[in-house]
Amino acid sequence: MGTQKFRNCTRCAKAFVATAAQRVCPSCAKAEEEQFRAVKEYLNRNPGSPLAQVAEATHVRPDVILAFLRQGRLDASHAPADARLVCAMCGAPILSGSVCANCHKRAEAELTRAAGALGHQQGHLGQAKEGPDGRGPTHKRRQS
Repeated sequence: MGTQKFRNCTRCAKAFVATAAQRVCPSCAKAEEEQFRAVKEYLNRNPGSPLAQVAEATHVRPDVILAFLRQGRLDASHAPADARLVCAMCGAPILSGSVCANCHKRAEAELTRAAGALGHQQGHLGQAKEGPDGRGPTHKRRQS
């Protein structure tokens, strides 16, 4: 079972007992799910509708609709025609998430290189010289 802790809901600021990555209280989570269902049903019936029209018809704010799209919860082929997402790194059009596949691969490669370099550096730092008595790293020893 996951660790439980108190958090404040990111939507209503009410304190609640959260598990794992929960960011909203149960009441707001239910409301968010209802909003998602309304948007999804509307877009299934009216694919490619403009964002403002979807927001007006479903009573869901445009930023919330864009968040659903970014999270990959909405089918990009039914997404509002003018609600295209762009990569946060290079500005290329994307269907979901916050970065394009190319930038994701590039960032992943950079992280892998950095982790390798850090591991190599730590390996050298972790190699301590033995003291004259052969008992591990050199440092002042208490006299007995």
